[in-house]
Amino acid sequence: PLNNSHAKLLPLKTEDDATSKHAQAASLSLPKSLHHSLSLEMLISGDVNAFSQFCKLTDQYPKLRDDDAALKVLQRDLIQAERAQRHRNMSAAYAAHKQLAEYFDSRGDAALTKHFWTLCLSST
Repeated sequence: PLNNSHAKLLPLKTEDDATSKHAQAASLSLPKSLHHSLSLEMLISGDVNAFSQFCKLTDQYPKLRDDDAALKVLQRDLIQAERAQRHRNMSAAYAAHKQLAEYFDSRGDAALTKHFWTLCLSST
C-alpha cells in the first residue's frame, strides 16, 4: 500500500514549460549586480522599509549603484535602523542613521549626509 504521507505531487505540465525553462536558464546565467543581490537579501530577511529606502536612494543617487562599498554600508545601516525602529529602540535607530550621515560626510557627499542627519532628527 502507498503511504500518502510520502506521496509527492508533480507539477502540471503546460504549453509554456519549454519557455519557462528557457527563461529560468537564461536568468541563472545572467550575472546579478551587487545592488540586485543586496536588495533581494533585504526582502528575503523581511526588512521591507530598508529595501524601500535603499531602492529610493539608489534611484535618486544613481552613482551609488556603482559603489560597492557604499551599497554594503547603506544596506547594513538601513537594516539596523529598521530593526531598531521595529523594536522601538530609537537610540539605536538614531545611531544607525548617524553612522550613515558620518560615512557619507567622510566621502564628501553633502546631499546624502544631509538626508541621514535629517533622519537622525526624526529618530529622536
